[in-house]
Amino acid sequence: MWKYHKLYKISILFLLISNIPQVKANFMGDDITEFTATVKDAETKEPLIGVNVYLPELKNGIVTDLSGKFNISVNDKSKSVLLQISFVGYKTQLLRINLDDWEGNKVIFMERESLVVNEVIISAGRIASRDEIPVLVEKMGIQEMRNEGQINTMTSLMKIPGVEQIAYGTGVGKPVIRGMSFSRILSMYQGTRFENQQWGADHGLGVNDLGIEAVEIIKGPASFLYGSGAVGGVVYLVDERPAPKGKMLADFNSTFHSNTLGLRQTVGLRETKESGWFYSMNLAHENHADYTDGNRRTIGNSRFNTSTFRVNTGLQSQWGTIKLGYTYHLQNLGIIEGEELSQSLATFRNDRSMQLPFQEVQDHLVTLNGIFNLGQGRLETTLGHHLNLREEIAVDFEVIDLGLIQNNTTFDAKYFYENGQAEHVFGLQGFYLQNKNMNRVAKILVPDAQIMDASLYYLYTLRKKKTTYQAGLRYDARATRGDATAIVIQNYGYSFPNKPIDQQIVEVQHSGVSGSLGLIHRFSKQLNLKTNFSSGFRAPDLAELFSSGEHPGTQRFELGNTDFKREQNFQLDFALEYKNPILSVEFSPFINLVSNYIYFTPTGEPVEGTDLIVWAFDQNNALLQGGELQTKIRPFANKKLVLSSGYSMVRGSNPDKDKAMPLIPADRILSSITWNLDDFGFLHHSRIQLNYNYVFRQDRLSPREVLSYQNQATSAFHLLGAQVGSEFKLGSQRFNLNLSVNNLLNEAYVDHLSFLRPFNINNIGRNFTVNLNVPLEIK
Repeated sequence: MWKYHKLYKISILFLLISNIPQVKANFMGDDITEFTATVKDAETKEPLIGVNVYLPELKNGIVTDLSGKFNISVNDKSKSVLLQISFVGYKTQLLRINLDDWEGNKVIFMERESLVVNEVIISAGRIASRDEIPVLVEKMGIQEMRNEGQINTMTSLMKIPGVEQIAYGTGVGKPVIRGMSFSRILSMYQGTRFENQQWGADHGLGVNDLGIEAVEIIKGPASFLYGSGAVGGVVYLVDERPAPKGKMLADFNSTFHSNTLGLRQTVGLRETKESGWFYSMNLAHENHADYTDGNRRTIGNSRFNTSTFRVNTGLQSQWGTIKLGYTYHLQNLGIIEGEELSQSLATFRNDRSMQLPFQEVQDHLVTLNGIFNLGQGRLETTLGHHLNLREEIAVDFEVIDLGLIQNNTTFDAKYFYENGQAEHVFGLQGFYLQNKNMNRVAKILVPDAQIMDASLYYLYTLRKKKTTYQAGLRYDARATRGDATAIVIQNYGYSFPNKPIDQQIVEVQHSGVSGSLGLIHRFSKQLNLKTNFSSGFRAPDLAELFSSGEHPGTQRFELGNTDFKREQNFQLDFALEYKNPILSVEFSPFINLVSNYIYFTPTGEPVEGTDLIVWAFDQNNALLQGGELQTKIRPFANKKLVLSSGYSMVRGSNPDKDKAMPLIPADRILSSITWNLDDFGFLHHSRIQLNYNYVFRQDRLSPREVLSYQNQATSAFHLLGAQVGSEFKLGSQRFNLNLSVNNLLNEAYVDHLSFLRPFNINNIGRNFTVNLNVPLEIK
């Protein structure tokens, strides 16, 4: 059956060999170079103490001492080294240093923070600053996410123009990037793809911000870098870096949300010994009652709670870094029913106990990451295993209505090689996924299934004085097997749609070529142009192929199609950016043509003898086009007053039938005014921010949306918000306190992408948030 089985086994063997620590001796050269420098303020020429000096390619770092100096040992003097220099209030620098030209104790000067912080990006195939990557990538740091005061991670990321979510209450948010969603968006967590049944509309991102330092969003086809499933983009959660050598750091964070009476507590500890051995531990628990909407109505059974535990350990040395990590994530999520407005499940205000129906989701993720200096290049490897247990319980606490056990083993290996101005990346990826129905379940939605996926790719980057060129090519092969022969499946009466009763094992295969061509041209220090042409590939997921049954907790009978072809898209991006000390403007239009686009909408057909409506998957071509416009102004040419605004739009249509596509977000304007205050007494880095978001009326409905919503467009709405934050000290201990309010005017609204829109159930109303962060330096 599996014609790709040999390629997969060879790939796994390659990963295992690459991750054996004994290869250390092969990577160690006779030359160990002591790299020494002093970091100073560019204006005052005074040394800067406590500057973070980080080697992102090796995941190794240190801080400057009392004289502003740092010293790092690196292997093989003939190689260059990439340094990331960062310090609060200063521009982050990414420096490529040739060690042959570096003699003695040199000086690195840091400039005060500018209008635009050029973030360092790690998700786009090569570590570089944002303006050195032709792929469009946005980055949001952990502190900025905390300041937003949102209840879930995806809602925080909606501050980025072009990023939306399909929300299911406050506990579930599915990423949407430029109108693409579901299995077209890939999540990367602990350096590996995170598969958590994202084909389900009520299955959220599945992870939170515990133990991460930032989230990077790749807009557009990233299948070329990450494989099938990244045809619309990537949500890349960047792990927090290890503590600097010789330091032990801790972090306590507490958040309270007034609307849900929600409380989230997190604690973290990390240390790196002088020997290079490091470890970290993170723990989080949060609990929320039902939310209230803008009409002060309690939305019953929107409560949820989560618990997360993360631990990792590893070793840093001149030969590279190796890290072993484990994450456990438990979610209990109430399911809001369609009859909520007529027969509410709301109980008393502070009730947090699970009631029917609800989901219980458990995730266990183990990863082994290795970075090794190999010859004149660098080898990065990841081997991971993810166990996802999903139970949907609707009618009785003792009965599992829908229960799935998913095991997914992933591998990834890529070799980086630099030759002058050129950089080459050779990659090998794949995974083997098994999805099985639990033995005692009341209902079957999809059969047991296995997926085997393997791929090869190559990325070439050429850096000239003013222009950077990038090209890549990738081949993917996937085999999917659906098996409905298990006793529990047969007893339920499940059968493959449009297949005879004696053909209850179905095998489908998809393969495809994808690629990317891009360039960046710097006309001047102020003006920068990016353009990128990408092709993405996506095989149909399990639900699209095999669904044939009732989805518990909904009024849907879901129907797939085993004859679906693969999706293939072609997207053209542009990004023109102008920036000076006062003004920054970025305009980024795109056009995206998708062949064999698969979508899920109601047919309006009832299921005989039930109150269910058939929701079917269908396939047509699709054209998505639009873009984002982002501006930032500092009228006083300093960081005190900052005016920001972003506009995003997407238009989606079927070019063959001249009809709108479903689940296309409304146009959106996001604006803010931020005032950064001078230090006053014991208060430092204080700021006040006002936010205004305007979401336009969305009346471009697909034919089946018209049928489902009785031709009702989504009304326009506006949301006001505010934030106040400051750092203060008690003795030598620092504290960060942030107060925020979202939906200040308590607007009653329904977002166009809300999964609850067919039932006219509003989004969350006014929510005050208090966040306290306490960073501790123990040693």
